[in-house]
Amino acid sequence: MSTAKSTGLPRNTRPAEIEQVIWNVENQGTVRQQEEVGKEASTLVSRSSLSSTRELDRLIDDLTDLRKKLENRSSRIQSDIVEYASLSQSAAQLTKIVSDSVAQIEKTVPLTPEDAHGRNFVGTTSPRSITGIAGLK
Repeated sequence: MSTAKSTGLPRNTRPAEIEQVIWNVENQGTVRQQEEVGKEASTLVSRSSLSSTRELDRLIDDLTDLRKKLENRSSRIQSDIVEYASLSQSAAQLTKIVSDSVAQIEKTVPLTPEDAHGRNFVGTTSPRSITGIAGLK
């Protein structure tokens, strides 16, 4: 975000200068001098309001840019959440499929007590299972 800088008179001296112009108007004797002081006051107020307007315009632009960035990030985060939910659901479905498949295999393949302890599964090529199959000791 850019820092808005006012142009013209510093903010803290503006009221003092405007008060000086008003004092000059009250204490000037001729109408012509009062008109000149009035023009000077008008110029000061105009310059001050123009500076404030420019500063506000810059701030509005900065806020608009920030809003656009926030909306873009929000959209990206929402799509990331949807993608995460989809992947999570897919992982849960895959886990259920694997679990059901293992349960189905356990129903169809009888396990011996030795197999139940995870030492000798059907289809392994461990020396123990080869010996058991070949009848070798």
